[in-house]
Amino acid sequence: GEAPGCTPAAAADPARVDDGSMGLWDVRPYHVQIDGMSASLSCPVSIKFAHVFGRYCQHKNNDAHFSNYGSVVRNSCSRKCGDVHVNGPITDAYGVDHVEGWCAGNNPGLGTDANALCVPREQCEAICVDMGEDCHSIEMHRLFPRCYVNT
Repeated sequence: GEAPGCTPAAAADPARVDDGSMGLWDVRPYHVQIDGMSASLSCPVSIKFAHVFGRYCQHKNNDAHFSNYGSVVRNSCSRKCGDVHVNGPITDAYGVDHVEGWCAGNNPGLGTDANALCVPREQCEAICVDMGEDCHSIEMHRLFPRCYVNT
């Protein structure tokens, strides 16, 4: 006999098997090559940054004020934030509006000649990638959106 509460499975209706309503799929055709068709996979090269704690590249910071890269100059903490030390929208000293200035990374102790950029890690890494061989690494503050791009 059957276990209590169990009913035998209903047999599939052969008339409905081919109409797709039962969700049956034959996966074999997906593995058969179709004449005249081909496909190839390609993935973009991605750069990964390794985290090394407690170290920095002494005397290797890219000059944030005279850099050849506009993204470095525009995101310099002193240029972008001035005396502002909180996150939020900001208009810098040159009239450029920033939806998010990331100025919590600014620090009055940095001085106007500091090479710090007030950006989060992802943006700092993107700036470094855009610089190509002119960027060796970045240094990132552990708590604030402040980084240094190293040559």
